[in-house]
Amino acid sequence: MRVIQALCSYAMAGVLVIMIVGGTARAQCVGDCNGNGSVSISELVTAVNIALGRAIVDACLAIDVNGDGEVRVSEIIRGINNALRGCPDDCGDCSDGDACTTDVCESGECVNDPVVCQDDGNECTAELCDSVSGCASNDVDDGTSCNSGAGSCQSGSCVALGCTVDGECDDGNACTDDSCASNSCVNNDVVCQDDGNECTAESCDSGTGCGSSNVDDGTSCNGDEGTCQAGVCETSSVEIEYEQDFESLDQMSGTALGEDGLRVGATVFFGSTRGGRFLYNYFSFPAPNGGAAFSAIVNGEGGPEQGDQQLSVYNDYNNQDHGPGGGTAGAPHTIEALVFRERLLDADDVGKTLTFRFDHKRGNINDPADQTCMAPNPPCASTAIAFVKTLDRAANFATIDFMIAEMTDIPATWGTSTLTLVIDEAREGLLLQIGFQNTATLFQPSAIYYDNLEVSFAPTAP
Repeated sequence: MRVIQALCSYAMAGVLVIMIVGGTARAQCVGDCNGNGSVSISELVTAVNIALGRAIVDACLAIDVNGDGEVRVSEIIRGINNALRGCPDDCGDCSDGDACTTDVCESGECVNDPVVCQDDGNECTAELCDSVSGCASNDVDDGTSCNSGAGSCQSGSCVALGCTVDGECDDGNACTDDSCASNSCVNNDVVCQDDGNECTAESCDSGTGCGSSNVDDGTSCNGDEGTCQAGVCETSSVEIEYEQDFESLDQMSGTALGEDGLRVGATVFFGSTRGGRFLYNYFSFPAPNGGAAFSAIVNGEGGPEQGDQQLSVYNDYNNQDHGPGGGTAGAPHTIEALVFRERLLDADDVGKTLTFRFDHKRGNINDPADQTCMAPNPPCASTAIAFVKTLDRAANFATIDFMIAEMTDIPATWGTSTLTLVIDEAREGLLLQIGFQNTATLFQPSAIYYDNLEVSFAPTAP
């Protein structure tokens, strides 16, 4: 009775049925862990610990009667009976020669219980017992459903269900090449063939497949000798004489603009308005970069198309005739400052149209926040233009053509303007000037920003 009470109180902590992995042939007396012919309380405690998962079955193989890797209450009870009554007399050889039974002696009689083969966890194998070799796992039939219907057993492994022919892999996208490989669908992107036209771009539409579309008009083609127009490369007859985006010029070099071919000069008029009489002029010399006179390379004023550096054009603030008190008889004067390129028109230019294209943005011209524009000073009235002009040197540099684009009131956002001039025989030998002009007095602000300058010539249309 003490044995039973001790085991009952010990077993209150858990359930006595668990799965145990392992095990070999069993002893004759159930519960006789050490094989000494009797079952002790400590051996029964070991049996309970095995049932509770606190010890492995190899700690007492004699308690696992049927060798199924589990210790059940019925097996512990057999061990308790053997502890109370003593191990039964030897039954002799209880082996029945069948590897699929556990052979034990109980109460003087041989008991040959069937072996329970342990599941290997693979649903594509079936556990069975051979009377000679014992438990083993065999592959189930190929094609047996597995993985909750998402797979099929093949040679003992669960293979995901897939395709058998290419047609089962059509994903409805005309931009993929669909095929079945090893029961799996493969949907590779289609590579659209180049149609050999550099003015079209190949692309794929999921509904219609590969096709060609025109690139943007003006895209360079044929080794930069032409431009794309409506999907066709048209050889350009436009000659670019000058283009400048100021990105490659050294902002720290005071001679960078002059070395690029820009020049400056100014004309001074009496009084604070452009209508005053001519006093003097000074022409022409290389454009300075920086300082208070004429021009400078600046940065931080560009948009996406202007890059990092731009050209700032403003008046000659080194000229003290701006006033007040600096001019003749103490009166302020008006200074017309120019930044420009120039050359003579020759016979090769006749029959062509000149185009001057440039980007522009408002600088500080007539900025009301500038002190020179505030009372008691008069309101600021600086002006700015871009121009294409021709001058007749034989007639004291008389102006023949003067094409302008008004810049005074442009917005503080980037825009683009174009000036053109048709060159005929009458203009051969004239001095061509292309550039920018600012007129100011009393040191009033006048700056305009410019970028992406381009001067080109093309045959004049009939």
